Amino acid sequence: MKIKTKEILPYFLIWISFMYHGSILKSQYSTLMDVVAIVAIIYALSFHRETREKGIVTFLGLLLVNIVFVRYINGGGLGITIWTRWMIQIMSIYSAYLLNKEDFFTRFIKFMAFYAGISLVCFTLQMIGIWKIITPSITYGGMQFKGILPLHVAGLHGDKVGRNLGVFYEPGLYQIPLNTALYFILFFQDKMLMSIKKQNKYFILILLALITTKSTTGYIAFAAIYVCYMLTTTRSKKQKGFIILASLAVIILIDSLLNGENSILYNVVIGKLFDENGFNLAASGSGFYRVRTIEYVMEVIRKYPLGAGYDIYNAFILSQKQYLNELVGVECLKAFAYYGTPQMILTYVYLAKTAWKRKRNIIQWILVVFLYINTTMAQSEIFYPSLIILLLLNGDSEKSSTSK
Repeated sequence: MKIKTKEILPYFLIWISFMYHGSILKSQYSTLMDVVAIVAIIYALSFHRETREKGIVTFLGLLLVNIVFVRYINGGGLGITIWTRWMIQIMSIYSAYLLNKEDFFTRFIKFMAFYAGISLVCFTLQMIGIWKIITPSITYGGMQFKGILPLHVAGLHGDKVGRNLGVFYEPGLYQIPLNTALYFILFFQDKMLMSIKKQNKYFILILLALITTKSTTGYIAFAAIYVCYMLTTTRSKKQKGFIILASLAVIILIDSLLNGENSILYNVVIGKLFDENGFNLAASGSGFYRVRTIEYVMEVIRKYPLGAGYDIYNAFILSQKQYLNELVGVECLKAFAYYGTPQMILTYVYLAKTAWKRKRNIIQWILVVFLYINTTMAQSEIFYPSLIILLLLNGDSEKSSTSK
């Protein structure tokens, strides 16, 4: 029974961490999901002593102290709910790793390949119009979706139409664990308990899922991962890498020629960087609103260097009625406004220092830091599980002695 539990529990923890990237299932059943996640983490910590690590416990303790501190000085709207979410996001994925370090990377890849396969099948049904006929309606945040929450959802309005959302309300969230899986396949081949042939199959499957998200942030992340891989790999692997890169370029070119303004290249890159007057990142769309958000965030940071909390920050944003509904992303900067400048400096230093200690090379360290910044500048969380595990590991675990 112990062996069976130890086999199932890591997959279950990976599933929990996957859902805590911002799934609609987590949002719709938040309390139940929190209880289930906490029970699973406590079980892992209680029955498997190898999951107890002082460094991560101290880090979580300091995060809790900071929340109490900011709440004390400003009221702030911060509470145990915030810390609980952080704890689950960090410990779900980290406990899965510590339960069995040798198998973690293989399990994570298999899990993501499984979900990538499901999402591609459902996305195909979505694109040919069958998905919205056979699935129930879901309302989330004033938006309409069609889907089955544990498996796949499809957006019915706005920029979510025609994109692979996975189980999330936004494709930029789905790309996070997908890119982490691709990172593991490229940089952790020596830890994979599977053949190179199977790794290649999983790589293609997960990459296809990433492409169908049509996420600019996701494409930028993968480009960075692939460039750094090419800079650090062997000559023979570089040759294979160039073949894959050339194939992707040909596919993108053909798509652009056939579909024009409906192509992936236009929608994801050209349409967001250029308007009728030429290059203008801040002229329209999310680029403009992120610039506006940064301006407001910096104003709050200046007034409340030790942290404003949510209440004061939100009150300030409410006063900016012109852009109230369009202030998006840049969570890694918002964190300074919410939780305090010195506190967040210490938090980011801890994560960067941990990644530095466990780095294989400086390029890989720069990469994981970039991946964190790239995603948290575009999204609304600072502790996405798949990002945190990259920073906490970054190459440091025992090398697999076998490759099956």
